[in-house]
Amino acid sequence: TISTFDGGVFKEGTAINNHTNNITPVTDEMTIKITANNIDEDGTSNIKINLSNPSDGNKTEIGDTLTITIVENWKDKKELADGVSEKGTLIVPTGYTISSISTDLNGNTVYSIKKSDGSIFSVGEIDGLKYKSASNRDGDVKFEVSVKNNETGSTLELDSKGDKTITVSPMIDAVLDAAVSTTT
Repeated sequence: TISTFDGGVFKEGTAINNHTNNITPVTDEMTIKITANNIDEDGTSNIKINLSNPSDGNKTEIGDTLTITIVENWKDKKELADGVSEKGTLIVPTGYTISSISTDLNGNTVYSIKKSDGSIFSVGEIDGLKYKSASNRDGDVKFEVSVKNNETGSTLELDSKGDKTITVSPMIDAVLDAAVSTTT
């Protein structure tokens, strides 16, 4: 047990002046906030990701890869022609690259994003990402974002996560021809 007093500390009942005690940092989970707008089918949603960690502050160290899993739950049942995808597409802005695209065990698309210059991510906003929905599909789309982080000096690395669900609304695709009229 260590307790403090003005000018020193007590350790096991004995006063010790000018004592120092190292406190090991502990990594705190980051807050990942995702902003994305609902869209109509065949639309494009603008995505903004905010990475913050008020507890670790400027001692937050983030890895060089941001992972975005896209979970698409289409409400419509559709027969797909050869070569037609039922998956939407993630588009990254200048300054970022998609380093890999894979499929998880549930069939969801997983994008690994890196900075073009190879630097690590930092606390702040990532703006300019876009999601283009699959053609003629409607339902819900969830963006699951994860990033590895730790506090400077800590040996604990966390996988922090955040998610946001948007709605892709159906649209009527039929073109009405008002030039034809039938009289009975």
